[in-house]
Amino acid sequence: MRKGKILRDTQAGPGLASADGQQFIFTLEEHWRSDTAPRVGMAVELALDAHGTLQTLHAVDVLQQAQDGLKGLGADLQQRGLPVLKALSGTVLQRVGLPTLAGMAALALGWLVFSTLTVRVGGSLTQSLSLRDLLKLAHMAGGLEMLGGLERASTGWTGWLLWLALLAPLLPQLVPSRWAGWGLFAPLGFMLAMALAAYFKLKDSLGAVNGAAQAFGGAQAARMAQEMADAMFSQMLQAMSLGLGFYLATAAALWLAVQGALALRKSS
Repeated sequence: MRKGKILRDTQAGPGLASADGQQFIFTLEEHWRSDTAPRVGMAVELALDAHGTLQTLHAVDVLQQAQDGLKGLGADLQQRGLPVLKALSGTVLQRVGLPTLAGMAALALGWLVFSTLTVRVGGSLTQSLSLRDLLKLAHMAGGLEMLGGLERASTGWTGWLLWLALLAPLLPQLVPSRWAGWGLFAPLGFMLAMALAAYFKLKDSLGAVNGAAQAFGGAQAARMAQEMADAMFSQMLQAMSLGLGFYLATAAALWLAVQGALALRKSS
């Protein structure tokens, strides 16, 4: 069987098929063996006798042809691609080390996938936010009412810091310096920096409220404002709970810091 295609259909006489650079004239009655009429460009299979004379031809099942092509591609990838991937993964695993790679994977899941904070926004309705979502929310500076626009929001410069901290554990493999081991401390440092930034931002906001109240109503108004701010802060804390992402990322950051301490101790 030879594979070819239809060059001319049979609407105005005999058809013409091509295969391997040869052309064959055919008719519906004598040669065509498919249920559908031949069309120009249709893929066909031709059966020839020992002398190269056309005996029959029929249309090729396009779906079956695509499946055969995918099978061939899969076999080729399995034969050629898998050894390369295994060698590459083996090289990466050998250079970086399984403990560091496992910590980075857990860190990525904790920061980008799983919930860092769950907020109760009303009744039984809750909103789960990853660390990346929290960075977007902080960059939008619009409070919880801006939750609906998180997908289109930007993380700002803190998003770049997140990615740098996530990739920093690879620093010992990129920089030939014994101090590069400090890159393994970057995720923990990033988390502490973000926590401190959130604390001071909240403290400044409460201080601004107290200052405004004291300016307009004196010490008594400031005391009342402080009490109201404390009550609001308490309610806010009750409406929030830490999620799996926080605990997973914290454990991964501590694990990477331990690996960094071991690396620095080994290099000293």
